[in-house]
Amino acid sequence: MLVKRYNLHELHSYVWAYNDELKAIDIPVEDNVKLANATNPNIETLRNSIVPTQLCQIKSNLSFSNDFGIFEIGRVVNGLDENGLCIENKKLAITLYSKTRNVKDIYFELRDILAVVTDEIKHKALTFEKAEPTHSYEHPVNLYSVCLDGRNIGTIGIVHPTVNKKIDKKAAIVFAEIDVNAYANTEAAPIVYDEPSKFPPMDYDISVEVPQGMFFSHLAECWKNEGGEILKSTKIVDTYDTDTVHSVTIRFEFSSNERTLSSAEVQKIMDKIISNLSENGLKLRG
Repeated sequence: MLVKRYNLHELHSYVWAYNDELKAIDIPVEDNVKLANATNPNIETLRNSIVPTQLCQIKSNLSFSNDFGIFEIGRVVNGLDENGLCIENKKLAITLYSKTRNVKDIYFELRDILAVVTDEIKHKALTFEKAEPTHSYEHPVNLYSVCLDGRNIGTIGIVHPTVNKKIDKKAAIVFAEIDVNAYANTEAAPIVYDEPSKFPPMDYDISVEVPQGMFFSHLAECWKNEGGEILKSTKIVDTYDTDTVHSVTIRFEFSSNERTLSSAEVQKIMDKIISNLSENGLKLRG
């Protein structure tokens, strides 16, 4: 899916951290398990994340394209167990690079890649929660945990400005890293089919001003208990941004398999949703 649908390039790398390459992009090698009697100090420390490796790979491939994405399913090491053996974890890392698009566009592209792949494989929706950076390459603000079934399975973020400048100051770079075992061990939901209604649907659009960094899943809390069986779906159909205002236009689709809906009953539901938004400090854009 990552190759055929999203045109990403699959790369393979070694499990150790390249000290010289990381130093060149201002990423210190984090303390971790070291190789005994290493013949080259440049590769004596085992990596605890694939992301720094991929940032080095981005740096070495800048001349080939102004836009590309890479991914790897590989191993990292997080210390030793009680028997003195490496604690290995399998990770999926994805990094996107662009000189023609802004960081917001490729950040949401990466989020959509993760969401669509999960929907295809697990038939479930991802959620995202604000996270605190623990690595020097992570942006101090724009970092989120990726959650599946309420469990944290990875992170998605923007590269720290200092590291970004060392790689390419004119480009945008974003990354995600997913715990493959946690992902694989999550049970897939059954596929449920709904019979399409023979009665016409009714759409209702509203534009909501939202603070930067708020995800759609947070907004959805305002209508998850509203609409009953006739609120079939919601989706973002447009965005509007200025220096002071960030808003999204959300489309609510209503339909019934038994009858044609009236404007009054749809309006009653939407009035309640708008009231819920207001109670959560969100207002409609005029």
